[in-house]
Amino acid sequence: MQKDSVVEVVKTEIKYDVETHEIEVTAIDSTKEFVVEGKKYFNARIKIKKKKDNTIYSEDNKVSKTSLKQSKTVIKELKKDKVKTVDKKASYAWISWLLILLLILYTIWRNRRRLIGLL
Repeated sequence: MQKDSVVEVVKTEIKYDVETHEIEVTAIDSTKEFVVEGKKYFNARIKIKKKKDNTIYSEDNKVSKTSLKQSKTVIKELKKDKVKTVDKKASYAWISWLLILLLILYTIWRNRRRLIGLL
């Protein structure tokens, strides 16, 4: 699974700084000429406009990218179960040995007097 997100922030700032100076020059005596900034004028009215424009346009772009990656891990376990099944028949041989032992003991007990005389 992969998730990407992009965030873009745009900040625009405009700063207006306009200065305007307006000067009007009029001759005191209209019959004489006058000089303004090195130029001669006769019988005139002069308007001097000075405009200073310091407009600042700034734009900040901030882009951030976030990505999330998840990896999927798969663990496989293999189990081998060995089951032994033994089909064994029940053994009753011990009963036959017990019967034989009992017969021998009974025979010895019956003939105990004869065995004592032999010794």
